[in-house]
Amino acid sequence: MAPSSTTAQRIEEARALAKKDASKAETIYKDILSKGPGSTEASSRDYESALVGLGELYRDEKKPNEIAELIKTSRDSFSSFAKAKTAKLGKLVGSNTSLASPNELTPYSPPVTGPVQ
Repeated sequence: MAPSSTTAQRIEEARALAKKDASKAETIYKDILSKGPGSTEASSRDYESALVGLGELYRDEKKPNEIAELIKTSRDSFSSFAKAKTAKLGKLVGSNTSLASPNELTPYSPPVTGPVQ
């Protein structure tokens, strides 16, 4: 992975671009994530920031399928993240259940039993 200060600068660049050029921001985040979390605390922190940043970008762009795919492909990394980061990623999915089609990411509702009034 690139030196952390350079990666941190790229994350800041992606955050700044998120509103005006989401596609470019997405490319930057994906490039950072493609290098993996690295072995240092700083590189792991940068990886987590890029992962959350990309998830937030997908949330803001109303792309629930991309959020779901991001979580699936990043699942192995979650065990090394702080619980707060993992919870934040989980909230991205929870906040997007209303954006998904009826068959995607729909929360389970138990069937109603008994007489309906």
